[in-house]
Amino acid sequence: MDKRFNNKKGNFQRIERPTFPVIEDKLSIVFSDPVELYLPTGKACRYAKQFSGIPAHQMRKILNGVKEAKIAADNGDLKTARSKMFVLVAMSAYNAGRLKGDLINLKNFITNTVNEKSVVDEDDIDAFDQFFTSVVAYHTQFARKK
Repeated sequence: MDKRFNNKKGNFQRIERPTFPVIEDKLSIVFSDPVELYLPTGKACRYAKQFSGIPAHQMRKILNGVKEAKIAADNGDLKTARSKMFVLVAMSAYNAGRLKGDLINLKNFITNTVNEKSVVDEDDIDAFDQFFTSVVAYHTQFARKK
């Protein structure tokens, strides 16, 4: 966990932020295990818990961008598809800077996951689509419990 300080009404409090590994392998390799993708013991579920404080519309905004990239890749336009994936990094940084709070966790995840080494071909975009769709599904469960 990353320790940061949050200035709330002039008081400093310690906040524990999750850390996400920097991915330098293809996403189709990193997100290939169905247990990690779909089961409650997997990575998608664990990440969804860490994102539980993020509004659902912010999660859907990222998921919609991933779906657009997948459509472009499915249509054979890999250059556009990769660009759409890379835009997610800037979009998440903008949202985290503007809205603060738990969106920093989402920005850190996207920044550490989506890069020129991890998104190489259509399989990588498809793998990230499957993973993040599962994260959003579990997120819906955890966000409602709050």
